[in-house]
Amino acid sequence: MMQEATEESKKSSEWWRRIGAVLVKDGKTLIRRYNKDIPSDHTPYQLGEPRDFFKPGERHDIASTIHAEQGIVAEAAKSGISLEGSSIYVTTFPCPVCAKIIACSGIKRVYFAEGGSNFDAKKVLESAGLKIIHVVV
Repeated sequence: MMQEATEESKKSSEWWRRIGAVLVKDGKTLIRRYNKDIPSDHTPYQLGEPRDFFKPGERHDIASTIHAEQGIVAEAAKSGISLEGSSIYVTTFPCPVCAKIIACSGIKRVYFAEGGSNFDAKKVLESAGLKIIHVVV
C-alpha cells in the first residue's frame, strides 16, 4: 500500500515535497490522492506560495495546497464513503492540521514512510486512539 502512496505522490506538481496518500478499508484501496495546489497546479508559480514567508514548520494553516490527507477525507465525504475503521498510508507524517482532520474522521491507523511529528500532530493522533505505524521502504 505504501508503494501505491509513493506512486500517487509522483503526480504532484510540488517541487519541494511531493506527498501521496492511500485510503484502505477492508483490505481494499478506496481513494488515492496527492498534494495539489488549488485552484490549479500553477497557482504558486503565478501568485506565489504564501508559506514562503515563514520558516519550515510554521503556519501550516496558510497554503495554496490541499494536502493528500485532506483530499482523501474530502473525496470520502463527497462520495459518501465512511472512513470508520479505515487506514491511511501517507508518504510523509501528517502535519498538525491533517492530524486533526484524521483524528476526527474515523480513520483508525496511520501508516507513514518518512518524517516525524511536527508540533502536536503525534499527540493529537494518539489521544484520539489511532495507531501510528512507521513503514520502512
